[in-house]
Amino acid sequence: ITVGDVVLAQHPFKSDVKIVKRVSDIADNGRLTLSGDNPATSTDSRAFGTVSLESILGKVTSKLT
Repeated sequence: ITVGDVVLAQHPFKSDVKIVKRVSDIADNGRLTLSGDNPATSTDSRAFGTVSLESILGKVTSKLT
């Protein structure tokens, strides 16, 4: 996982919710800052803080249309 990757992650407070966000920063301690591509309406690390690498379920590699 690198900055700029789009990832599927476990929501930090809602165990039944998965989120798709872009990695905007990786701290030295391994915690990731996730950002939504639409910051005006997105719930992301600005609301729930950084997430651990263990909460990342996968990297988005393609989009089906």
